[in-house]
Amino acid sequence: EGGTHGEAPPYGLTAPAGGAALSMQRYLALHGGSSEKLAAVPIQIREHALRNPDALMKEPLTLAAHQASRRVVDPLRLFDCCLETDGAMAMVLTSAERARDLDATPVHVTGFAMGSGPQLTAMTFYYGEELGRTPNRWVAPELWRNTGLSPRDIDVVQLYDAFTPQIPLA
Repeated sequence: EGGTHGEAPPYGLTAPAGGAALSMQRYLALHGGSSEKLAAVPIQIREHALRNPDALMKEPLTLAAHQASRRVVDPLRLFDCCLETDGAMAMVLTSAERARDLDATPVHVTGFAMGSGPQLTAMTFYYGEELGRTPNRWVAPELWRNTGLSPRDIDVVQLYDAFTPQIPLA
């Protein structure tokens, strides 16, 4: 049996990287491009990460280093796969009134929305039965309804996933 991230052990896909590799192959077949062009994703992610003094990797990633790295699952190279950095996160939410009394500068939450593929994961859903109906396409209208905002109101967006192809797919 396969796993929730595209694993298919009978066919040699024993880890989530296998499902991501299939997604990348499909992306390249439909949209063109190359490993060199998609390398812009991990190069940019590393550039942003280096702004954090606690970043795990301390050197910029270059196209040459990306292309020289070993293949993990064709066409994914080492730097197309995230570091093993599993962890946890917590947020403390309070009212705007209470936040005025705190030392930290508050961040006001206008609204939120979330969604996932039918298997509670989006990694392998990009080219499912409903091509082009990614969870992001379901979530965006809900977010706009919940917040009263539109794409014109947004000046930054953060897309992240564990493998290079999931960023352009998102």
